[in-house]
Amino acid sequence: MIYIPINELPTGFKPYPFKSFRMKALTIDQAMKLGSKPTDRDVRNLMAELTDQIDTSLLVPKDLRFLVAVLAFNTEKDRSWRVDVTCPHCRDKHTLGLTRKDFPPITVLDKDAPYPLTIFDGTHTWTLGFATVESMERFEQRDPEHKNIKEIVAQYVQKVDEETDPDKITDALGLITDFSLIALMLKAAEKYFAITDTYKNCVCPKCKKTYRVPLSALEVTQYTPFLDPEALGQYQTNFRL
Repeated sequence: MIYIPINELPTGFKPYPFKSFRMKALTIDQAMKLGSKPTDRDVRNLMAELTDQIDTSLLVPKDLRFLVAVLAFNTEKDRSWRVDVTCPHCRDKHTLGLTRKDFPPITVLDKDAPYPLTIFDGTHTWTLGFATVESMERFEQRDPEHKNIKEIVAQYVQKVDEETDPDKITDALGLITDFSLIALMLKAAEKYFAITDTYKNCVCPKCKKTYRVPLSALEVTQYTPFLDPEALGQYQTNFRL
């Protein structure tokens, strides 16, 4: 059995009572069940199969998406991925080869950063933290017309005073009369907790213009692995390719 040690996460383990764990490597069956576009809940369910060292229900999307990348990288080690792309400038379709070096290093919340964040407005104390699977699902299920700044901030508000009910928290946000308070919450969430994409600059082989390819954690699962000739030496075969 292959185990992958997890000693670093984007959240810096701040939302959890544990500071490290290990998980089993991904099997072909599990990868096929997960599919190419898993939801955060799908990934969390998978993590429950891969480790019994932690309470996986506590894992937040920012970390779950990183763990998907770790699993994908482990399946191919130091080999390569192939991704089919379309140039946004000339619409030329071509294939890019990516290696682990193309993916940016993990960005970890500073160990000295306070967690959770608190804001006292003179009347209420607002507690902010990483968005959970459930809070992000509630946001996604909202009617597009109601995905406003209040709903965005609500994903990150864990408590107002001692109230933890999501609906009551959202209602409390709607009663705020000091708009700068909402702006402060949004700015804090964006700086400390938001999930952001990273990109690789690529040059189109046809028009020679530069464009960007997203390299978010979930994107990794959509890349098609191909056999790297340099990796063939690790296998014993009675044939040649």
